[in-house]
Amino acid sequence: MAVTLIKPCYLVILILITLSTSKSQAEQLGFYFDAHLNSPASKLNDVIGNWKSSSRGDYAYGGARMGSWFKLKSNVIFGIEKRISHYIDFTPVTAFFYGQLEEESIPAGVYGLDLSVNSNSTESLFVQYEYVFSGKYLVKLKAYGLIGNLVQIGRIVGEGEVGVDDSYTYQYELDYQYGEDYLFDKPSLATKGYGHSFDVTLSYRYSNSLVFGFALEDFFYRIYWSPINQDRGCVARPSPEGTLCVLRSQQVSKTQQLPHIPTLFGRYKFKSTELEFKAVDRARHDEIWIGLKADHLELALEGVNEVFKIGYQSEPLKVEWSFDDYRHQKANHWQISLATQWAFQ
Repeated sequence: MAVTLIKPCYLVILILITLSTSKSQAEQLGFYFDAHLNSPASKLNDVIGNWKSSSRGDYAYGGARMGSWFKLKSNVIFGIEKRISHYIDFTPVTAFFYGQLEEESIPAGVYGLDLSVNSNSTESLFVQYEYVFSGKYLVKLKAYGLIGNLVQIGRIVGEGEVGVDDSYTYQYELDYQYGEDYLFDKPSLATKGYGHSFDVTLSYRYSNSLVFGFALEDFFYRIYWSPINQDRGCVARPSPEGTLCVLRSQQVSKTQQLPHIPTLFGRYKFKSTELEFKAVDRARHDEIWIGLKADHLELALEGVNEVFKIGYQSEPLKVEWSFDDYRHQKANHWQISLATQWAFQ
């Protein structure tokens, strides 16, 4: 997973805005980086290298974010962000077929194929506003203005067959929109898209010790691409004789959506110790976290996928590492998060 740097012009804009803000106005300046990969069907090492898969899972989700922000005393945050998002959904049979085919270790038989991909790379400017009312409710609204530069949207549905002599054939219907072609190595098209997305958080402070709430990430996420390549029709290997199987290519406009991510959370603080609960629904990937924070250290366990998290958090620095196996060649779930901030007097 490649992560490119934010364009220098965006960084210059942020620095100029920050410097133009007097010390009496500017409160904090921060930077962050987060990368994650979740797939019960494939090990992290195989995804980075040659993809091999069992038939245990039906998705592979990954992404990375890197950005910078500054906060004003009026509870307004401005920032820039570079983001890569990958959503791949498939049937377990599809994962097994493609994952084992090149190894020539797949049993003879007929395998149904169904796979969809929804991925992009974007750069954005965002603004977040925080508002407290009645002394107990906190509302956060974060709005993104998106510029997209890489995109893949598509689905294949068909059938693959493996013979007893290890020969194989497959045929599927394809509907694939893209800028850079990762399937057939056709000439790329410089694509550009513009869009928007929103994050909303509502929390309620029941007491000085107990806070709970709800968050919705990527709400009304839309990127409007024009023009974009589209391949649509039939693909077969090897090409069958006497069968009409045609793939047509054209340029179209496309609106891309990403799944919204709802989260329920709660925190209970007792002296210097904090107990945290979080439930996340990321399309097919669900998470239920229970964690404990004390003396800047955090330990948490995610029960659905059996993921463990360790972290350190102080005023200027936050570091988190989540994994189901610390050995990357055996891990299905990994996440690395880094963040730092500075306060201005």
